[in-house]
Amino acid sequence: MNKSKVKIDELKGIMLDSLRRRGVQGAEVIVNHFLEAELKGHSSHGVQRMIPLLKGLDVETIRREISFSVERETNSSLYIDGVDP
Repeated sequence: MNKSKVKIDELKGIMLDSLRRRGVQGAEVIVNHFLEAELKGHSSHGVQRMIPLLKGLDVETIRREISFSVERETNSSLYIDGVDP
């Protein structure tokens, strides 16, 4: 098997472009999370999650915008309600 190497900045750019072209709010947060998981060795929560995410966006089973409200906040936590738009 021939393994190709991709520079992290190039991969990040491709991922960001894919999400931004689909109008995803918070694309950079999502990409950073996937890349961090990948680099920490948690590939099941890393870059491979892009495929189902993109498919879900394309068939509209995943929303492009986020909506939430912070219900309660302490010094160390937030209670967040994911509001259905």
